[in-house]
Amino acid sequence: MKPDYSGIPLALKPLLRRPYFWLLMVVSALLTLALVVNMFFILVFQREQPINLSIALSLGSGLLLILLWLAMWRGLATWQREQRLIAEALRQSEARYRQLMETLPLGVIVLQEGKIAFVNPVAVELSGLSDPTELLGRPFDELIPDHYRAQATERLRQLAEGHTPPPAIAQYQRPDGRLTDVEIHSWPITFDEKPAVLVVAEDVTERQQARAALAHRAEEAQRVIDAAVDYAIIGLDVQGRVVSWNSGAERLIGYTEAEILRQHFSIFYRPEDVAAGKPEQTLTQTAQSGRFKEDGWRVRKSGERFWASVVVTPICDEAEEVIGYSSVIQDISERRELEAARDQRIAELETRERITHSILSTPDLDERLEVILRATMSLLSGPAGGIYVSDGERLRLHASYGLSSDFLRDASDLPLTETEWAHQPAGVHRTTNLSSVETD
Repeated sequence: MKPDYSGIPLALKPLLRRPYFWLLMVVSALLTLALVVNMFFILVFQREQPINLSIALSLGSGLLLILLWLAMWRGLATWQREQRLIAEALRQSEARYRQLMETLPLGVIVLQEGKIAFVNPVAVELSGLSDPTELLGRPFDELIPDHYRAQATERLRQLAEGHTPPPAIAQYQRPDGRLTDVEIHSWPITFDEKPAVLVVAEDVTERQQARAALAHRAEEAQRVIDAAVDYAIIGLDVQGRVVSWNSGAERLIGYTEAEILRQHFSIFYRPEDVAAGKPEQTLTQTAQSGRFKEDGWRVRKSGERFWASVVVTPICDEAEEVIGYSSVIQDISERRELEAARDQRIAELETRERITHSILSTPDLDERLEVILRATMSLLSGPAGGIYVSDGERLRLHASYGLSSDFLRDASDLPLTETEWAHQPAGVHRTTNLSSVETD
């Protein structure tokens, strides 16, 4: 248990913490007690003690008293030196504190009993005044705008109860008419050994204006995105989960925003593509190359598949780290069908052009008929066929393609009359002008 020095003068407290002081006190007390006993025997019992003993006791007591006074003087000098050091440290601390308060880019106000007890230069500037004396001692509620008074009263009540209210943003009008947005933090403290409230205010006007401008641009961008009803514009996080969804995406794929948010974008892929790891490959390629584009199958909410044009781009932060992805999907099924029909038509025209060129470049009639037959079978995708030529009475086979030997034996010479035609081998069909016949 530590001794209690609360009732000891400050000058003596350093001495009481030193062992030699207590040793001097004990020895001095013992010598003084011996001197008193010696005098007692002389006065009471009329007995004379040896003079050497009396002199020794007296000198010893006097010497110890001198040492004791010297120790007390040294303790006093030490205490004074410590007090000077403490005063200097306090002065430097106050200077640093004042410098901190004056250079701090935040307004600092200390309230006591509802009045301003301390204010720094930034707080004076925020108030629109020029002299701190115009604020010191002034009731704080005179600075509170009417629309914020109820909220400020509630904050002061919470502070009086020892609670720390959350930060708040208030807007007030300066004496010059400028509107200022101020973010306010407040804490209960002790100032000059009395309960007080510390208020820290920061001018966030530019931040609020930038935030409002950013929100306005975000709203405009969202309106533009929602207006693109023919495109699904989807925002993804780093893992590929949906974080934004426009009206075009709902129209094209079928999910509402509430249904699709936080779902993985692999839900738009066919099961076989998911099993092959295609969604993960898409994100990897996008992060590596900076852009991913493909035309491929995608799946609607209903399970219907459609041919889509897909573009995926990464979203990066200031450090060029990927923090998400943007995916744009367009349904190009109709365009794909038109392109397929166009390609088929071009192929047919090219085939006919080759046939015409082959026919015109073949002088022999039989060879020309064979070229015509092969081209016709190619256009009709038929397995076999033949061309017959009429001599007025009979149809004779002049060119054939893929016909079996049995068929050639039975159908190389055919009658021209209708009654006999009906009894010919199966698989033989007659044209309208009886100029040619082809097989199935």
